[in-house]
Amino acid sequence: MKFSMAIVSIIVLVVGAGVLLVLSEDTTAPNVASISNFDECKKAGYPIMEKYPEECATPDGRTFMNESQLVPGSQKPTGGNTTTDPIVAKQVVEKAPAQPSPQSGSTSWKTYRNDKLGLAFNYPAEWGEATVESGNETSIEVPPCEGPMMETYIGKPYPWGLYNASVKFSKAPIDFEIKLLDLDTPGIQKVVCSGEGGSVTLSDIQPQAQSGEVLVTNKAGIRFVFDPSLFSSINTGLEGPIYTTRHNNKLVWIYSGYTPYAYTPEEKELGEKYIAPCGTDVYNTEKGCGLVAWVQTGVTAGKVRQSFNDLKELVQTFVFVQ
Repeated sequence: MKFSMAIVSIIVLVVGAGVLLVLSEDTTAPNVASISNFDECKKAGYPIMEKYPEECATPDGRTFMNESQLVPGSQKPTGGNTTTDPIVAKQVVEKAPAQPSPQSGSTSWKTYRNDKLGLAFNYPAEWGEATVESGNETSIEVPPCEGPMMETYIGKPYPWGLYNASVKFSKAPIDFEIKLLDLDTPGIQKVVCSGEGGSVTLSDIQPQAQSGEVLVTNKAGIRFVFDPSLFSSINTGLEGPIYTTRHNNKLVWIYSGYTPYAYTPEEKELGEKYIAPCGTDVYNTEKGCGLVAWVQTGVTAGKVRQSFNDLKELVQTFVFVQ
């Protein structure tokens, strides 16, 4: 009898301890499913991604963009932070690009037009001469796809490693490139291998706005998927704003970035004021550390900021030509 009573006492003690443990937990912790914006996600203590605009990730796989850091004039995708609405393929085609607005950073602009590629846009004269590099459409991996071959991005995967031509500028202060993939190119593969080990049918590709991306419409009525993020993982190079669009069978990717060269005033200021004093916070943009923070506020980064603003004006003048 005494043994049975001892067993009952132990069970009561264990149950009681469990009840106290439950009651001692923080009952004010937010329900993950109830989080609907960046501020709520941040307040809940979930991780903030090192990019700009910032993004907060919840344990259930959702991400929320810090909309207060959005580029003025951009618009948030409809339906929340993520949308699967594709860019409308039908675009307005003009014979000549529009002129940059008076608010643009550079004062002297030139017009670049390439009838063979079927595109035209204005660009700052100080960016130098345009050069066109050939693509790799004849050397891409095709099925059977036995494993990851290349990276894919945006909606129905766009294989950015595949392009017909790339337009660059000889003196651009930032890394700048326009990649064009024309699906009507004779001999181009119709199905290629993706970075996930599967295959992609190129005609199915439609750029789509993902979390953190927005939709912008330029002066010609062309809609772009716009990624406004400034991102740097190791402080030696930065990925800047990226624009994507499709017109009929032409896919266009406008890329920007920045790499600080060694022994320059830019590299010196970055190292002395935005890296060396930061210690373990070297990638914490909120604390004014790292390459992204330097681009935002650095004295010697003015040319980089101006170039990213000039890029917005370039996109505003971009047109497809016949």
